[in-house]
Amino acid sequence: ASLLMAMHSLDPGIPLQRTMEIQLWRESTTVFMTSGHGGCGPHGLALAAWHRGFAVEMYLSEEGALFIDSVRSEEKKEVMTLVQQQFEHEVTEAGIAVHYRKLTLEDMREGFERGGIPLVLISSWRIYREKFPHWVVVTGFDDRYVYVHDPYVDEEKGKSETDCMNMPILQKDFSRMARYGKSGLRAALIVYRDRGDVL
Repeated sequence: ASLLMAMHSLDPGIPLQRTMEIQLWRESTTVFMTSGHGGCGPHGLALAAWHRGFAVEMYLSEEGALFIDSVRSEEKKEVMTLVQQQFEHEVTEAGIAVHYRKLTLEDMREGFERGGIPLVLISSWRIYREKFPHWVVVTGFDDRYVYVHDPYVDEEKGKSETDCMNMPILQKDFSRMARYGKSGLRAALIVYRDRGDVL
């Protein structure tokens, strides 16, 4: 859903439809993660955007299979590793820029000012008191806050879509929540309309 919001912002011709959201998830999923449906990893999301003509930069704090600690079964870990390896091969073939370092607030601002839209993996703990990986869209900055669109609308707790739009998060809090798992994985994408926008 975060990728869909970013692409629609860059190209209003991209439909905000549930069918498109599900298609993007199918292309990006790691197959398994925690319990329930598989989550979307940065490589899969980057490829889904790339295949639709967008440019992408990827920032990762670590190499190798991601989210492995989120499952216990060795069989599931093996499947996730195979999926990751295939994604990495396709990312290399596509020539998508991958930076093995933390995406800083300065990086985000710079990409944003060049017309890019950052997608950042966060731990949902600081917002929802649940430990699951979650992607949000960065929509702006000021001297104190990072503003994000959160695609998860917790209707059971009385939240509405407007509650989750341009949510102000203190910069220091955002830096703490922009990591996931025991390893403190940091993952982010910056999506651009044109491939010439990537430095």
